[in-house]
Amino acid sequence: MRTKYCGVAAIVTLWVSISAGLITSELSLTGNRGLGHLVADPVTDLLYSGSLVVSSLFLAAFLSYVRRRYHSSSTFAFIYFIAVIGRFVTGVFPMDEPSVATLHTIGTFAVVASPPMVVLAFYLEQLPGPWRKVYGLLVATQITASVAGLMLALADRPILAQVVPVVSFQLWILVVTFKPYRGVEPLPGQVGSSGRAGLADGGARWQSGDLDDETGPLIEARGPRVRPSSLR
Repeated sequence: MRTKYCGVAAIVTLWVSISAGLITSELSLTGNRGLGHLVADPVTDLLYSGSLVVSSLFLAAFLSYVRRRYHSSSTFAFIYFIAVIGRFVTGVFPMDEPSVATLHTIGTFAVVASPPMVVLAFYLEQLPGPWRKVYGLLVATQITASVAGLMLALADRPILAQVVPVVSFQLWILVVTFKPYRGVEPLPGQVGSSGRAGLADGGARWQSGDLDDETGPLIEARGPRVRPSSLR
């Protein structure tokens, strides 16, 4: 599977397990018991905990696609990886085991707190343009969803409090995955003194805004699009 669609696979994995857990258990989406209570039944425990682990692995693979396609630094990757590790830890260490309950709590906190930081870090590192405005709207949406989640938690609606921020973050994943290719973007750090994107020596080397997972980036150099290997 191409890493481009690993984010979508993570979304599907998580929602299949949550839907199955809600159907087979007595939990309600608007009830006052959280998804952590799915561990009370061995079957739903396996479904939910397993989906957290598997989806975290998909999200880890999705990071490689984001790093290849978009401008992103090691800071963004670090924040993103905290979210992935938090989800993995939450799935591996159950809440009902006293010896590892603290690890589960830490993982849950990382899962809840990291999405706004991930989306914001991504937005700050993108180049100016129409799509950066879209990413800005996603930041506002994620922050609003996180605040709504906090209010729902205070209103004793724990499942909704967990689901609302997650859905907002999944919206970011879908936008990043399916953003269409509309043109070329300059390589990071290669904007010349004239203000035009290119090499420092005034050349006109460009990097595509859509990188190919298997064959690497496409390059335009004052002519038809060619592969990097053909420029040697």
